[in-house]
Amino acid sequence: MLRSVYQDLEKFRERVEKGTKILETLLEQDTEQLQEDMYKYLKVDEPDLHFYLEVVEQTKCASSQRIVKLLEDRCFLNVLYATLISWGMHNFRFQNKGPKLKPFDEFVINLQNSQSSKCFKALAGYSIDDFPEVKDNIKKLYSYLDPVRSKTKIVGRSKLLHFLFPNLVMPIDFRHTITFLQLPEPQWSTEIDAFLKIQEWASEFARDHKDKLEKLLDNRWNQTIPKVIDNLIIYVL
Repeated sequence: MLRSVYQDLEKFRERVEKGTKILETLLEQDTEQLQEDMYKYLKVDEPDLHFYLEVVEQTKCASSQRIVKLLEDRCFLNVLYATLISWGMHNFRFQNKGPKLKPFDEFVINLQNSQSSKCFKALAGYSIDDFPEVKDNIKKLYSYLDPVRSKTKIVGRSKLLHFLFPNLVMPIDFRHTITFLQLPEPQWSTEIDAFLKIQEWASEFARDHKDKLEKLLDNRWNQTIPKVIDNLIIYVL
């Protein structure tokens, strides 16, 4: 039986090599000019940025105790839920197509279960550089979280994890991340492998280009290194 590209490290590296080189070339440009060019594609006057900033300003530097308190705070949970909606995780137009967030109360119960809480505490304070160190806890938490009613879970789960741990996890979607890295759409059986491989790639890229990525940080869309990498991909496409 053939192994999926997400289960074969050599095949995965071959697939993402072109995308990696494209980003490396971008980072050779003048930082100010690159940032200016990126913001020609990153809208700053839309609700998605407003809600995103509301969330990450509270989670970006949160301790383990703070994360737990936030997930008990109904006001924060409302904003978190709204942020997922603004990031396309609830399709209002078509009843049976596209992602649908679970009802709010179910969403909250899932976040507050004891298994998830242990992982939240264990992951607080880590950055994308540390991904290999915390991979097992990320894998557990990925499997516990279930915010969206859809066949594919990787987009909803990765966005939720990015909102809660914006320095550690890069958001993933099909239109940008999967397409840019020239990867096949993951099947249900390989989603968790796909999530982990993409995060490992982002972590390695972040470690290799840390200084240049840090120069692109700002108080708008480029809040953290994982989001900078995501935004570079959006800019390229």
